[in-house]
Amino acid sequence: MRIYLIRHGQTTNNVRRILDSNPPGAHLSDLGREQAAGLVGAFDGVHLDAIYVSSLRRTGETAEPLALSRGIDPVELDGLREIEAGSWEGGSDESTYRGYLGTVQQWLSGRLEERMGGGVTGADVLERYDAAIGSIEASGAHTAAAVSHGAAIGFWTCMRASGIDSRAVERALNLDVAPLQVLKNGQMCVIEGDLASGYRVVSWNGAPPGESR
Repeated sequence: MRIYLIRHGQTTNNVRRILDSNPPGAHLSDLGREQAAGLVGAFDGVHLDAIYVSSLRRTGETAEPLALSRGIDPVELDGLREIEAGSWEGGSDESTYRGYLGTVQQWLSGRLEERMGGGVTGADVLERYDAAIGSIEASGAHTAAAVSHGAAIGFWTCMRASGIDSRAVERALNLDVAPLQVLKNGQMCVIEGDLASGYRVVSWNGAPPGESR
């Protein structure tokens, strides 16, 4: 099947650089609402069987214009939620961000047992995201849009899909550079396949993986 993994639009906490991973989470900013509205045109001519959102309201707000335009009721899957920040929740300083993103780096290097701010492990995140993707597959949909979150999409696709350069993601998570594998608000990754045989990334923000965007 084909799944469009969409990072939610900008939120008011994104503007203030506040880690916000617990429900209900912040609302979209004015720019975020514009990004959400822009998805209607981005999907012009694209067939969709279903639309999914996480348990954080910013994903529902992002999906709303597209869902209304298609007459599709979004389905909530908690497994699509952002990686829980644990003790770093609500932080906005540089050390907090480096702690959060540095933990994802460790997961990408294979240390899935490391805990995020004393909370979830990388294995935990993969298990519940796999379950969400499995639910989408089991729905019988051939094409689906899933509005999710930046770190969760980047981590899961690196671990579960071919066509992504995990080293580039690691560099981005270290805040040293901003390579192509980090989705900005309102951008999307397109994957094809299934959990049994594996997924591959066919597009990252509108271009094949590895190309300039």
